[in-house]
Amino acid sequence: MRAPDVFAKVKLTLYILFANTSELFLDFKGQGGHAAYPHLTKDMGVAACSFVEKTQEVISRKVDPLESAVLTIGKIESGFVQNAIAETARLEGTIRTLDASSIDVIKQKLETVIRGFEIAHDCFIEVDYGANYYQVTNDKRYVDLFADVMSNSGIDYKEAAPAMTG
Repeated sequence: MRAPDVFAKVKLTLYILFANTSELFLDFKGQGGHAAYPHLTKDMGVAACSFVEKTQEVISRKVDPLESAVLTIGKIESGFVQNAIAETARLEGTIRTLDASSIDVIKQKLETVIRGFEIAHDCFIEVDYGANYYQVTNDKRYVDLFADVMSNSGIDYKEAAPAMTG
């Protein structure tokens, strides 16, 4: 029996500790101006807010519903004064998945949405995925061994629930 065949028959049970994670930074750039002349501007505050809403469809329509995935926009910045229409906006967020290939699907769809928004809002959107981390998994054999050692030492052991932490 060749080595690859031996390994193909071994089925390891893995516990996921941390999800696949990608940072997400989006910079919207357009034509700002005075609030009295909105027709002369390309409002990046409005574009960015609309984009946040549209991103919610990326997960619900492009990722298998049996896979776990999260796309969160946690920070929005736009404008600098109440009577001016913003020429820039910045969105910051994160993408989390339990299947590494799902991150690629999400990024591809985001790129498509970004190009559509550039056309629809007559602007430029720069995307940066920042740092990317692969999931951390633990082999069940070692988890069980660790749990036994902890229990035999009188230490209260609790298994962590699955989470989308990264």
